Amino acid sequence: MDMGVQTCALVAYSFQRALKVPLSAFFKMSLKTIMEQGIKSAEGNEEAQKLFKKFFKVASKDPLTGALSRRHIQEMPEKERRKSGKKGIGIILFDLDKFHNYNQKFGHLQGDMALKTVAKVVIKQVRGVDVIRYGGEEFLLLCYGANPEETAMIAERIRKAIQKTKIPENLSNKKGYEKVTITAGVSHLKKDETKKFWEKIKEADEKLLAGKEIKRNKVYS
Repeated sequence: MDMGVQTCALVAYSFQRALKVPLSAFFKMSLKTIMEQGIKSAEGNEEAQKLFKKFFKVASKDPLTGALSRRHIQEMPEKERRKSGKKGIGIILFDLDKFHNYNQKFGHLQGDMALKTVAKVVIKQVRGVDVIRYGGEEFLLLCYGANPEETAMIAERIRKAIQKTKIPENLSNKKGYEKVTITAGVSHLKKDETKKFWEKIKEADEKLLAGKEIKRNKVYS
């Protein structure tokens, strides 16, 4: 058996035993339910609670880019979001400029290489930030504790880093490669506004879309 598959199987078995539910029922549970019940069952055991949170994060990874998947925020319990954002959350939503054209010119394998490279650059640029592949060539960043000005600065730093990055050449790409750029929309969620979480993501998305009509390769806040 592949080591990765074997490790996943052992982890799943350990959590199933910890939750004391039948195996068939365990595999029907959402990540959110596993995390909520896991944390509750581990009350008073800080190490066990950390383990459940780590499992939730690892299981939520996007297999292509290594960033978190959209599922991570969709299934994150409201209680955990409030705790993570107790000082407010800076929200950055960006996508790769004219990525459809990039795929058309260089092929989808090279497009995948671009997505992986961009995710790697972003993850390297930020600490204590959730980097989420939100959909296709779109990425969402949740900057915990950042104010609006700091969030805009983080977005600009990322934009510049990506602009300078050369995308490694995929073996199937015979035409060479080009650099990619991003356009970003920025919003901010105050500490007492956690119920407006999705509304604030929509606000960042609207700024991104409106900004692309004006000028790409820019941050709009």
